[in-house]
Amino acid sequence: MTGTTGSELILVDSSGWLEFLTADAKAEEFRPYLSPGVRLLIPALVLYEVRKILLLRKNASVADWFVSEAMLHEVAHVDAAVALEAASISIKHQPTHGRLNYLCDRTPTRRTACHR
Repeated sequence: MTGTTGSELILVDSSGWLEFLTADAKAEEFRPYLSPGVRLLIPALVLYEVRKILLLRKNASVADWFVSEAMLHEVAHVDAAVALEAASISIKHQPTHGRLNYLCDRTPTRRTACHR
């Protein structure tokens, strides 16, 4: 997958956000998914993980900017059932070449990109 059609709800995991926000080696691979207009699903755990790492590696300003941007999207409050289902889906639909290049159905009305 090289981009989105705008109708999919995309999930980028913590490592993807951190690659992008810290301009690491794979930052450009995540740009299509973190560009304006992309519909994102943000697991609550991603909020915690990314903010914590940004506070440690960058500063509070960068961490707060991430939170303010992330909160503009749908936040998924992950409970045990969702976490267990996500583990199964991530094994079933493993990405190739470390890219977010596939979609998996979580519910009949929601499509999310999965990344392990």
